[in-house]
Amino acid sequence: MELTLLKKTIYQGDTISILIKSDKPLYKQKLFFKGKYYPILKIGKNRWHVNIGTDVKTTPKKYPIFYKTIASSGKKIGIKKHVHILKGNFRKSFITIPKKKKKLAKAKYINRESGIIGKIFKKVSPTKYWQGIFKMPVKGTTTTPYGAARFYDNGKMTWWHKGIDIHNKIGTPIYAPNHGKVVLSEDFVSHGQTMIIDHGHSVYSILIHLHSRLVKTGASVKKGQKVALLGDSGIATGPHLHWGLSVNNIRVSPLFWVKNEVF
Repeated sequence: MELTLLKKTIYQGDTISILIKSDKPLYKQKLFFKGKYYPILKIGKNRWHVNIGTDVKTTPKKYPIFYKTIASSGKKIGIKKHVHILKGNFRKSFITIPKKKKKLAKAKYINRESGIIGKIFKKVSPTKYWQGIFKMPVKGTTTTPYGAARFYDNGKMTWWHKGIDIHNKIGTPIYAPNHGKVVLSEDFVSHGQTMIIDHGHSVYSILIHLHSRLVKTGASVKKGQKVALLGDSGIATGPHLHWGLSVNNIRVSPLFWVKNEVF
């Protein structure tokens, strides 16, 4: 059997992608990273994969990955691999919320919506939908990159940016970054018009601040299919799309999936 890392060195926010292959069936497979068990999901005959998200809070250093299984012969197999996570280059972002939108930034709205979104991201989706590399969902200019430290209204509110913001005019078409199933299509207060696409195996795209949503919850979508129009709904200071990607409930850099064909 063979265990392969897509990359042995990555940056904070990138995804640890692991492929497991064998000529014969494997049993009781277990994989651990940072003391946590990660589900090993089947993608073909005697082929499995594991994707582990990292973010800006992941300490840069060299980490061990532990894998255990039992071969069809009954032999116990243990493999230890290492991945080196380097410090990402994250900038600061200063934003002033327009007066007319301050009422949308109340904690009761943010907490309620974040709870709904977080509950979806925690689900282990059983089917893998995505194929190949992801595509940018909209044309435009990136105004705020992934991982930026955001300071709102002179530092009164602050958190790190969990996706990328892409600016363009209202009504610009937004496309599905990859195949998947729409698991949320809703008009929120703080996040504005929002859509979540399940790409399978606990990988989710979230599209925020939409002008309008063109597909409903439960719909299957193809990579490149038009699913929404860009807007400035919710707590948005101007027209843009916020595209976030969650991998096993960790908010990762979407650009890694655009630049790499993840296992």
